[in-house]
Amino acid sequence: MKIINIELKNGIYYVTKNPNFIQKIFGVKTKNERYKTKGEVFYYFPHLKVFYSSNGKMVSPIDEMCDILNNFERRF
Repeated sequence: MKIINIELKNGIYYVTKNPNFIQKIFGVKTKNERYKTKGEVFYYFPHLKVFYSSNGKMVSPIDEMCDILNNFERRF
């Protein structure tokens, strides 16, 4: 899945993921995921914010989505 859009609305990050060609063959649809942060940081990684998915699970600091959301936050 390729991330095609990230939007920040009212403190919630809306991430739109588009499937690649092979995933489209198997019927995978475009996904919209939501993430939220409460301003917390990881204890051993103070440069990374903690993000929570819409189902309440914390995004791991080694997960690619954590890196993408933190980079979105630091862009200019």
